Amino acid sequence: MKILLNTFFGIILLLNCSSENPQISDIDLSDIHSKLEIVEKQKIYFGHRSVGNNIIDGLRNIAQKYPDIDLKIVRIDTVDHFPDSYFAHSLIGINTEPETKCDDFTKILTEQMGSKVDIAFLKFCFADIKEDTEVDSVFQYYRKTMLALKNEFPRITFIHLTVPLNSGSTGIKECIKRTFGLSDYSDASNMKKNQFNDLIHEYYHNERIFDVARAESTYPDGRRESFEKNGHTYYELIDAYTDSGGHLNELGKIWVARELINTLAAIGSTRE
Repeated sequence: MKILLNTFFGIILLLNCSSENPQISDIDLSDIHSKLEIVEKQKIYFGHRSVGNNIIDGLRNIAQKYPDIDLKIVRIDTVDHFPDSYFAHSLIGINTEPETKCDDFTKILTEQMGSKVDIAFLKFCFADIKEDTEVDSVFQYYRKTMLALKNEFPRITFIHLTVPLNSGSTGIKECIKRTFGLSDYSDASNMKKNQFNDLIHEYYHNERIFDVARAESTYPDGRRESFEKNGHTYYELIDAYTDSGGHLNELGKIWVARELINTLAAIGSTRE
């Protein structure tokens, strides 16, 4: 009887800890061409770090599927003269120091890009919001930064980004421990990230948001990857979208880039 019970619970746990992995072929790009036509006409600046490079790789991969689309992706430190439209980007700040990213973003817009762009946004990294981060302090610094920039550059449409997530553990032992509420692996960090992202939605619900975290935690069929803690649902990066627990792999790059294209096209259509 004991052996049968152990086998039964083992099967249940394996079922709870396993999921079907999506493939690139599962991503619906049927309407992306028309949206890229809108995006390629915009003047965009994106300040970021590592996951930002992942997203830009995804943009390139998608755009290459449509040879008639001329999406000019340029680093601002490599061009002397900007074309009529472009997706410009640069590295900003230091990972684990989110305030430095706000400061660099402000400096770049004030000294170089503010008069050149229609749309601008910055992205924090998953490394910027950890289990010991004072989330309210970081958010207030970001909020102050964006308020000052909107006052200085009222013509620019600023997009607010949620912070990227980490994946949970894929190990069966860790999954079993989580099932019984015994593990905090990566959960504390993602809980703080969810807290920051909730503030983004609360304060900027009437403005433009690109929900990186929602994209990272959503399967192509609409399901969300999450865990429960103290009666609250928290979202995490889908394992199939990453090989490292934080940075995006080829599948994750294309999926999140697709969602960015949707956001930029919606903004661009209202500016035309």
